[in-house]
Amino acid sequence: MINPAQIHAALRPKGTPILQFRGMRLWFAGFALVISSYSFMTNVVGRDFWLVPDHEGAATTFATWLCIVLIGSAFFIKRLGLPLNWTYGLVLGALTVATASRFAPHNFFLESAGLHGQMGWNTFALVWCLGLAGLLRRRSLKFAALSMFAALAIGLNVLIGYSFGLRLPMGDMAFGTTLSLLCLGLATATLFTAFKPTRILFRRSSIGGITRALLLTSLLAPLASGLLLHHLVDSAEQGVPYEACVISLIVWIGVFNSVRAGNRLQSADIARRRAETRLAKLATVDSLTNCLNRTGIALALGLEAQNGGADESAGRALALIDLDHFKRINDTYGHQVGDRVLQEVRPVLAPLLTEGESLGRWGGEEFVLCLHAAEISVLSDRINEMRKALQEIPARIAAMGLTAPKSVSASIGVNICAAGDDFDSALGKADEALFAAKRAGRNRAVLYREVNAMASLPSAPLN
Repeated sequence: MINPAQIHAALRPKGTPILQFRGMRLWFAGFALVISSYSFMTNVVGRDFWLVPDHEGAATTFATWLCIVLIGSAFFIKRLGLPLNWTYGLVLGALTVATASRFAPHNFFLESAGLHGQMGWNTFALVWCLGLAGLLRRRSLKFAALSMFAALAIGLNVLIGYSFGLRLPMGDMAFGTTLSLLCLGLATATLFTAFKPTRILFRRSSIGGITRALLLTSLLAPLASGLLLHHLVDSAEQGVPYEACVISLIVWIGVFNSVRAGNRLQSADIARRRAETRLAKLATVDSLTNCLNRTGIALALGLEAQNGGADESAGRALALIDLDHFKRINDTYGHQVGDRVLQEVRPVLAPLLTEGESLGRWGGEEFVLCLHAAEISVLSDRINEMRKALQEIPARIAAMGLTAPKSVSASIGVNICAAGDDFDSALGKADEALFAAKRAGRNRAVLYREVNAMASLPSAPLN
C-alpha cells in the first residue's frame, strides 16, 4: 500500500556524513603523538634509524614536539572525562610555545642541554593554523575552515618538496614532524565534516565516492610522480625555492576542481530527485485535494485498474463517498466555496485512518476509502464516524473566516472485498451500495451485502 508520504521518503536523498572518519579522530591524534615522540628522540640521541633528519639538519625540536603533544592531547580531554576548558588551555599553550620558539632566545628551549634547532616557519605556520581551526570552530566556522585549509595546504607543500626534492620557501621540516602534523591535521579535519563546501566528501552516496576518488587522484598522482622522477630517475637537486609552491598550486587546483565537480554532481542529483518526487506526486496525487488520484487508489489496493491485475485486495474494504447535493453548493455559493469543501475532506478524514489505509478522490465530489476489513460492526462504526466528521466541514470553513455552506453531508457505499474481486468489480459493488444509500434518503452508509435487503424499501427522490 502506498501514500504520498511513502513516495517522498523513498525518493528523498539519503546522503549522510561518514561517521567512520570522525571515529578515527583519536587514532589520528594518537599517531601524531607517537610519531612526533619517535622523531624527537632521533634528535635527542643523535641516531640515524628511520625518520632521520635530512641532509640540511632539519629535525623535530623540543618546541615542535611540545606543541604537537599539547594539541594532540586536547583531543583526548573529552574521552578522559576532563573539563572541556582544558582543551582551549592546551591549544593556547601550544600557540604560546610556538611563538616563544620563534622569537625567544634559543637557549630558552634547553639548547644548553644539547637540544639544538629552532622551529621552522612552516612548522610555526602549521601549528598556528591548526590551533586557530580548533579554537574558532564554534565561533567562526568559515574562518576556522580557512585556517584548516591553510594548514593542509602548507602540509601538502612540504610533501611536494620531499617528493620533488625541492627547497621549501619557508625552510625545511623534519619528515617525522611532517607526518605528525599531517596526522594532527586529519584529526582536526574530523571537526569539519559538516562544513557545507566540503560536505560532499563525507557522503555515503556514489557521488561522494567519485569525489573522494578524484581528490585522492589529484593528491597522490603528483606526489608519486615526484618520488619516481626525483628519487629514481634524476637525483639532481632543484634550486628554485618557489617551485614547490607552483607544483602545490597545480595540485590544489586539481583538489578544488574535484570538490567543485562533486558538489555540482550532488546538486544535479538533488534536483533530479526533487523532480522525480514532483512527478511521482503528480502521477498519484490529486492537485486540488492532496488525496490520491485514480492511479494512486489502484496502487493502494495493489491492483491495476486498467487491466484488473492479480487480486491482492482480500482483507480490504472499499468505501465510495459522494457529497450530497454538491451541485447545489456550487450553484449557491460559487465554485470557490465548493473547492474549499472538497479540500476539507482530507483534513477531516485523515485522522480517522490507520496505517496502511488510504483516501483518494475518484472524481468530482466522489472519494474512495481503502480500509482494513475489520468486523462488520467495527467497520460500520468507523464509516459512520467518518460520515459525521464530514458534517463538520462548514464549521471548519467558517472558523477560517471564509464563506461556508449551511450544511455538508455524504452518502457512503461500502464493499468488503472478497477473493476474486478485481478493482473494477470491487468498485462497482461499492457504487451499487452508494446508489442504495442515495435511494434510502442520503446522508447514510450502506454495506453492499445490505443492498438486496433494501431493494424492497420505498425510494427517496435522488434530486
